[in-house]
Amino acid sequence: MPNDIRTFEDMTQHSEAEAGTCVSALQANLAPSMTAQAEGSAAKIGRKKTAKKVRGIYEKVRGSGVWWIRYADKTGKIHREKAGTREAAGILYRKRKTEALQGKKLPEMLRSRPVILGDLTDLAREHSESKGEHCARYQAVLRQQLNRLEGWWKDRPADSLTLSEIEAKLSEHAKTAATFNRYKAALGLAYRAVIADGKISMNPARNVRQRTENNARLRFLSDTEEGKLRAIIRENYPQREPEFDLALYTGMRRSEQYGLVWQNVDFLTGLITIPKSKQGKVRYVRITSLAKSALQALLHLREGDDSPVCPGGMTRAGYRDRWFFDCVEKAGLVGVIWHSLRHTYISRAVMKGIDIKTVKELAGHKTITMTDRYAHLAPDHLREAAEKAILPVQTGTKTDTSHSEGQRFPSENVQQVF
Repeated sequence: MPNDIRTFEDMTQHSEAEAGTCVSALQANLAPSMTAQAEGSAAKIGRKKTAKKVRGIYEKVRGSGVWWIRYADKTGKIHREKAGTREAAGILYRKRKTEALQGKKLPEMLRSRPVILGDLTDLAREHSESKGEHCARYQAVLRQQLNRLEGWWKDRPADSLTLSEIEAKLSEHAKTAATFNRYKAALGLAYRAVIADGKISMNPARNVRQRTENNARLRFLSDTEEGKLRAIIRENYPQREPEFDLALYTGMRRSEQYGLVWQNVDFLTGLITIPKSKQGKVRYVRITSLAKSALQALLHLREGDDSPVCPGGMTRAGYRDRWFFDCVEKAGLVGVIWHSLRHTYISRAVMKGIDIKTVKELAGHKTITMTDRYAHLAPDHLREAAEKAILPVQTGTKTDTSHSEGQRFPSENVQQVF
């Protein structure tokens, strides 16, 4: 029995020793795999902390949190653009790549650059110069107006200008209604040129209300004023008197007179040809006897057929008419400008009884409305109309009304009224 018990104890001890050995062996075998697992988990956690790099998206300054994108457009040109967060950068990058793809595959779907006002003014200049419908002076003034408009709104999208904004800007810089209307017309021309080209479809300048211009007062010289002014010219600028006479006796506009060359003066037919008048058409001016004397006085300055009739009167910067304003000031005349000489020519024609339609042709007006402004200066036809208004209507009954009419409107009183 004791031997059996000892044998059992020995077996138990042996089994425990074997079990301990097995556990030790198992632990030894499991340790490397557990260590590898732990290291793998740590590496995975590290990878989660480090963001995966995406093509075209980057942090310009590492750790700043501000992300940029880099992409090529439809032409292959590289662009860089600030996006903000990493998520926003991803969205923006995909959008730009889509636009580039559309530009290559579906160009009609790609939105074009907005038309700015600088594009309008450039096209308006080209349009006006290519058509060549107006005189050089008009072209120069139009260029100045377009340059001013560019200075105000060059980089503004053309479809973003509002009616109130245009009116406010023009009112701020235009001292007169005429200037306001001219700038409005220049802006409208710029929009019409682009609309005709199919780039935009709306013209905000069209809805700007036209200002009423005061053209009622026509400043012309009386015989006394002409005499005073002529005396000052002879005293201070005698070489300029033929220019003064040519304007006074032909009624030419300043641009027409100082743009005139000798090849367009025909003494045989008695005509001056204006190749391009204010309306952009050919105009003919009749050479009167006094105008002929003025032209003959200028002949000694002629250098050739293409030389100017009035040399030195016009420069690239404008007209050299300082001499005229100096004489006006010395003569003590108020409100007289060079254009007053044209008003004087037309006014005298009307006051001498020439009918309005003929005066329109002499003046080169585009419409009869311009000439009608001078109609009140024609006393003869008004007097005749007033006399006709008091005549009785002729009927079958013979009535002697001469006595009563003579008492109401004696001829001497009529002469005094008119």
